Amino acid sequence: MKQLLMGLWVTMSTAQSQSLQSPAQLYSQAEKHLTDVMINDVIGPCAAARYYAYANLAAYEVMLHQKHPAGYVPLTGLLPNYPIKTYTTNDQVDTPLATVYALLRMGEEMLPSGYMLEEPRNQFIQEASTRLSPEVVQLSRAYADTLVKKLVRYAAQDGYVKTSGYLRYTPDTKAGSWQPTPPAYGEAYEPYWATVRPFFLDSATQFRPARPVPYSEEKGSAFYRLSKEVYDSTRAMSREQNHFSNFWDCNPFALTQKGHISFGTKKISPSGHWIGITSLACVQKNLSLEETVRWHAW
Repeated sequence: MKQLLMGLWVTMSTAQSQSLQSPAQLYSQAEKHLTDVMINDVIGPCAAARYYAYANLAAYEVMLHQKHPAGYVPLTGLLPNYPIKTYTTNDQVDTPLATVYALLRMGEEMLPSGYMLEEPRNQFIQEASTRLSPEVVQLSRAYADTLVKKLVRYAAQDGYVKTSGYLRYTPDTKAGSWQPTPPAYGEAYEPYWATVRPFFLDSATQFRPARPVPYSEEKGSAFYRLSKEVYDSTRAMSREQNHFSNFWDCNPFALTQKGHISFGTKKISPSGHWIGITSLACVQKNLSLEETVRWHAW
């Protein structure tokens, strides 16, 4: 009996704490669950951006078709070969439940360790079941699952999976070419990213960046001056500058060497960092769920 009462108290406390959350807090908490799994999986910035994009796209589509909020636009015709052309509004679906559920389910389906999202998903469903009927919960889940299946198939066709089967990048030996650097001497990161289907661009060549400063070892060259500026700055950093650097250091797997010992530290990627900043801004502004989803998706 004591264990039963304790279990009921934990369940009621969890439900009460979640019901007191603002919509922005609720959605941001779900985003944090995705980020935690990506940290566990050591997901790099490009792949992380892809995972966040598809997960938030699922939430966006639920909100778009259920509530038609201002500022939302249909993505048919904007995204190449987009599969969701029409989606029926269901008045019996609980939109907050379906939205957050869709976000978590996309992460669960796409991330290497997506199974880790099963527990927070079940906790979220359990909380929703304290305020909604079983029929509404089931309908909301089914509604989101149907959409998630379409988007998972769409994501599988963007060419990312193929990149792991391409030949590994071989560094050029020419002076000025990229080379692996200590301490990890890691291989080139996502050298075939340009082959992945863009969301809104027609291809990776649509906007070409400016050419980098030409490599040169001459002391009067622009390359030398820029390199020396970085070198000198890192040699005399203030405590505040160190804090800034550590805040923006988003290396998903930072290798540290101390004597003969090397160890890696798992951290968020740049994509996760900006998702976190977006979540924080939404919570501070106390935005509605509609606006919170839109800002994360766009």
